[in-house]
Amino acid sequence: MHRSLLVWSLLSVVVGCADDTLSRTGGGADTGTELAVDTGADTAADTGAAEDTAPDTAADTGADTASDTGADTGSDTAADTTPIDGGPLCGNGQVDPGEQCDDGNSDDTDNCTAGCRLTFCGDGIANRSEPCDGLDLRGETCVSFDFDGGVLRCSVGCEVDTSDCSNAVTCGDGVVDAGEACDDGNANNNDGCTTACQPPRCGDAIVQTGEGCDDGNTLNTDLCTNDCTPARCGDGFTQPGEGCDDGNSRNDDDCTNACTIASCGDGLVQTGEGCDDGNRVNTDACSNLCTPASCGDAIVQTDEACDDGNGVNTDACTNNCTVAACGDSYLQLFETCDDGNATTERCSYGLRNCSVCSSACRLIAGDTDYCGDAVTDPGEGCDDGNNLTEGCAYGLASCTVCDASCAPVPGNTDLCGDGVRDAGESCDDSNTVTEECAYSLASCTVCNSVCQSAAGDTDRCGDAVIDAVES
Repeated sequence: MHRSLLVWSLLSVVVGCADDTLSRTGGGADTGTELAVDTGADTAADTGAAEDTAPDTAADTGADTASDTGADTGSDTAADTTPIDGGPLCGNGQVDPGEQCDDGNSDDTDNCTAGCRLTFCGDGIANRSEPCDGLDLRGETCVSFDFDGGVLRCSVGCEVDTSDCSNAVTCGDGVVDAGEACDDGNANNNDGCTTACQPPRCGDAIVQTGEGCDDGNTLNTDLCTNDCTPARCGDGFTQPGEGCDDGNSRNDDDCTNACTIASCGDGLVQTGEGCDDGNRVNTDACSNLCTPASCGDAIVQTDEACDDGNGVNTDACTNNCTVAACGDSYLQLFETCDDGNATTERCSYGLRNCSVCSSACRLIAGDTDYCGDAVTDPGEGCDDGNNLTEGCAYGLASCTVCDASCAPVPGNTDLCGDGVRDAGESCDDSNTVTEECAYSLASCTVCNSVCQSAAGDTDRCGDAVIDAVES
């Protein structure tokens, strides 16, 4: 609630409750205290014999139709307009004495009002988490909820109440129907019949003339009391946000004039307090809870990076009051792993696949090192991309090959003349000589010098060649 509205509400309260016993319509002296609020432009002249001799402190906000014909001899005593808002430091972003909170802004719909009071259900302000609060319905009406008409209300629990909404639009037609106590056919809530077709009363959630507020409930402990006067410190009711209210103006008893109980922060170390330095500084050696400053007290001191006040190491602030980070060995909500370093490891040697913790604390597929990956890793003498021990190329008498364990070894040889018929050979007679057919054979097949079967040369009598056995 804004300060101007609070002042106006308090003025209205005093006006509603005051008894101005003199009507100021005759020639006699006005000897009482004038408590009425002028509600319009003065239309009649003051014809009294004497001038007003006392300061008129009431607010002129309406139509004043009465003539002042008497001499004012008393003092006009307007309502006590002391605001229930915070002190002169309200809005500086620091919680000062007399303030319940101070978020440094004038937004009444967050958790701290512009008057440095904690918001709560029943304070008459619909904050961001409330559908409504008292008369603050966020501009909604019964029509907003698919009714034809009626009065939208807010429950004690700050929930929208449509029980007085209806689909049969009869209230306001000038005819008193069943369920209606009256129907004057207008939309004026400040006459003898409300727009809900009920007689006006304190508690009908409609602020009528003479009422400072009307939140429509029977609670004395919210911002509007049961006599429809705005709640204030000193009214004898302990409302939310007040630690106490003893209804007096004494500051030296158990309840101060700010409706707070004398406690931590009064500069005296009482039973149950570890310290009390009498200030509102939370970051010094003594917190505002009167406990010695320490990591874990939910207060960030100068030597701490954070302090969330819990014993959880896996949230954004660790138990040693350092900001959680990848590599601190604690698995935070934003991490899928944390192995205590900022290095992305590789899979153990020999594994074909694995998951590792990356430098960003995310589980990823790790790089592999194994025999047969075509990369000569530490501990390998060679790696030809497979796990086979090959032989030497055909025809080589010797060579070095990479065996199945990635170690260099002499390779097996395959060559013509080794007595083994290798792939590509049709014969191998353990030499590379092309023999002839046995003497006297007209034909034969021999193994030639390249290990292929071929027709052998013949030696026989009558071939016109003197062979070795011939004379």
